[in-house]
Amino acid sequence: MNLSPHLQLMQALFAACPDELLLLAPDGGVLAHRPGLAGEVSGVRVGASIEELPEEMSVPLHRALLRVREGKVATADWVTRETPLRAYEARVLPAGDGSVLVMIREVTERRRSEMSVAADKERLVVTLRSIQDGVVSTDREERVVLMNPAAELLLGASAPEVRGRTIEEVFSEVSVSSLDDFGSLREMVQLRGSDGRTRTVRVAVAPVLQHGQLLGGVYALRDVTDERLAERERTRASKLESVGLLAGGIAHDFNNLLAAILGNVSVARMPCTDDELDEILDDIEAGARRATGLTRQLLTFSKGGAPMKSVGAVDDVVTEAVDFGMRGSNVRHGYRLDDDLHLLEFDRGQIQQVLQNLVINACQAMPDGGNLLVAARNASRLPSALGSGVGPWVEIEVSDDGVGIAETDQGRVFDPYFTTKADGTGLGLASAYAIVRKHGGYMTVESTLGRGSTFRLFLPAIDAVPAWADDVAERPPTRFRGRVLVMDDEEALRKVARRQLRALGVEVEVCSDGEAAVRCYRDALGTSSPFDAVLLDLTIPGGMGGRETVLRIRQLDDAAVCIATSGYSTDPVLAHFEDYGFRGRLAKPFDLDDLSEVLRGLLPTAEEAPRPS
Repeated sequence: MNLSPHLQLMQALFAACPDELLLLAPDGGVLAHRPGLAGEVSGVRVGASIEELPEEMSVPLHRALLRVREGKVATADWVTRETPLRAYEARVLPAGDGSVLVMIREVTERRRSEMSVAADKERLVVTLRSIQDGVVSTDREERVVLMNPAAELLLGASAPEVRGRTIEEVFSEVSVSSLDDFGSLREMVQLRGSDGRTRTVRVAVAPVLQHGQLLGGVYALRDVTDERLAERERTRASKLESVGLLAGGIAHDFNNLLAAILGNVSVARMPCTDDELDEILDDIEAGARRATGLTRQLLTFSKGGAPMKSVGAVDDVVTEAVDFGMRGSNVRHGYRLDDDLHLLEFDRGQIQQVLQNLVINACQAMPDGGNLLVAARNASRLPSALGSGVGPWVEIEVSDDGVGIAETDQGRVFDPYFTTKADGTGLGLASAYAIVRKHGGYMTVESTLGRGSTFRLFLPAIDAVPAWADDVAERPPTRFRGRVLVMDDEEALRKVARRQLRALGVEVEVCSDGEAAVRCYRDALGTSSPFDAVLLDLTIPGGMGGRETVLRIRQLDDAAVCIATSGYSTDPVLAHFEDYGFRGRLAKPFDLDDLSEVLRGLLPTAEEAPRPS
C-alpha cells in the first residue's frame, strides 16, 4: 500500500520519538498508533475513536483538539482513576490535511516530585509566616530574594520593597565582606521597625550550599530587646542582692568608725595636752583610713575598667577583700599566706573585686554555712595546662566546701551570662576573669559536686624589689616651691587641698569648674607668677571636668603640668592619665603623703634652686 507523503513523514517521526504517538483523523478517529518506549498507555487501537477512551482522558483530549482546530498548539493532562494513580501529559499539534498528532508521555514521577516540591514550599511559607524570628534569604550576589513577615516588622520594610536589593543596603549597620564569611557573622544591631520601635536585634548568617556550590545565604534576625532588658534587670538585682549581703556588716563597721571619729573630735575640742591631742588625731586618721578602704572597695565591687597599677604587696589586699566579702555571712574563713610573697604591679581595687566575687560565690555555695580557706604562695612556673609563661608568679587560692560545680559546666563558668543559679547573672566570674587577664594573669577552677570548689589566680610578680619600694612609704612629705591651681566643685575639698598644699610650702589658688580654671591659667601666663601645676577634678556635675579642661589648658601652654584627681578610682583616665595629657594622678581621698609623692619630680623642692621661667 502506497502511503501519502505526510503519513510517511509521520512514520519517520513515530520511529524517532520516545513518546506514545497517535495520528488522529479530523473526526477523531485513530489513523495510526505507535507505543512509546515505556509501552502503551492510552489503550487505543487504529480505527477507534478518542470518544471510546476513559472520560478522564477523552475530555482533556477533546478540549485540546478544539484548540488545535482553531490553529493553536494545545496540551492536555489527566490522572487515571484506577490504583495506583498514574499521571499523563499530551502535546497536541496539527499534522496537515486536518489530521492531528498526539504525543503522550507518562509523568507520574515528575508530578509526584513537583507536588512534593510544592508541598515543601508551602510548608516553608507557612513556617516562615508563623515563626517569630525574622528570616531574609539572599542569592549568590547577596541580593534579597525572600523575607518573612517577622523580618518585615523588624526592618520596617515590606518584602516587595526589599526584594532585589543587596544585603548591605538592607543591613547598613552590619558589616558583610562576602558570602564566604557566612557562619562567622553574629552581630547585635539596632533596627527601627515598621511600628516605629527601635529594637536590639541579633543577626546570624548561614550559607545555602548545593554540591559544594554557594547558592546564597539566610540571615536570621532575633529580637532580643526584652531579653537584654531582662538581663540588665537581673544584673541590677544580683548587684543589689550582693551588696545587700554586705549591707548589715558595712553599716555596722561604718557606724563604729563614725562613732570613733566623732567621739575623738568632741574630745579634741576640750582642753587636752599635746600628747593627748596627737593620740586623738592618730585615732581619727586611722578611722578615716578604714572608712576610705571600705568606700573604695564598694566602688570597685561592681566595676572593672583598665587597671590603675602600682607596685605593692598583695597579702593585705587579700585579707581586706576577704574580710569585706565575708560580712554578714555565716561561713567560717581562714588564711594560709606565705611570709615572703613577691611584690606585684597591680590594681589593688580590681584584685580586691576579683577576690570579693570569689568569696561571695563561695558563701552562696554554702547557704547553711561551711569553711572557706584562702591561701597565697610564690610560684616559679604555671601549671602545664596554662602554658609556659615566664615567672615568677603569685598564686592565690580560694577553696570552699560548698555544693560544687558539675564537670560539664566547669569549662563555661567564666563565660559571660553563664550561670547555674536561678537568679544569677553570670557576670561575676566573667568580670573577675577579665580583670585577671588584663593583669597578664590566669584563673582556673577545680570542683567536685557535693565537695566544693577551688579557684586559683596566677598573677605575674616582680622578680626584684625596686630600689624605691621601701623608701616611698618611709620618706616624709617633701616641701616644694611654686604655685598650684586647684579645680574642684566641692568647697570642702578645695579648702583641704589649699591647706595641704600650703603645708607643703606651695602657693595655692582654687576654682570650682573647668571654665574658671582655663581663665585663671590664661591670666597667669606671661606674668611673674604663672602656675607650675594644676590639679583638675575629672567629674564636675553640670560643668566642664578635668578631661576637657586639660585639653584647653594645653592649647594655651603645651608644657602645662596637669594632675588628674577623681573620687572614682576606676575612671579610665586615672589608669592611662598620660594618654589624656596629664602628668600625674591622685585618687580621692588622698593625704599629705600622697600629694607630696605625686608632686615629687613635677615641682622643684624647697632645697632646689628656682626653675627658670
